[in-house]
Amino acid sequence: MYLFQHDLPLVREINHTDILVTAEANDKMRLVGFKGDDPIQRPCGDDIVSESGIFYRRFKLWTDRNHFARIDHYKNDILPQVTSVFPEDNMHKPTRLNCTYFAPYYYEGGKGDPYYKHTDASERYGFKLFERVKRGEVAYSSLSKVNIMVMERMGVNMTELETYKSG
Repeated sequence: MYLFQHDLPLVREINHTDILVTAEANDKMRLVGFKGDDPIQRPCGDDIVSESGIFYRRFKLWTDRNHFARIDHYKNDILPQVTSVFPEDNMHKPTRLNCTYFAPYYYEGGKGDPYYKHTDASERYGFKLFERVKRGEVAYSSLSKVNIMVMERMGVNMTELETYKSG
């Protein structure tokens, strides 16, 4: 299955057939991520080179951004651990502790130009997120420490935001 976020449109061509064929040939390839703007560091485990020559490298960086995943991996391994609106809040630690199981392989080894462009970070961290909390679409309790820190830095009225703690 593919998970694509609304604010991360693909900007480069991806050989989706190669991902599927390579995943079918390699049980350990449970999740495939794509490079964004930030460099990807901390490789983990082995690399895979597909029959058509595409390079996949695993990194200790779980991603909820655009990615390919095995359905059974989500059902059996990821979703049981997710207790937050933002899955990465729960998945970064297991990935660091057991990277050869949870860490995604990154398409083309995470090298080169980004495969997607982040078009609306403020929806997640800023005033738009604050408005979603006010409307009751997002519970205050689901906000991460990073969400709150970035909202404060962006100038969100934190006193007003905290009035939604009990809602």
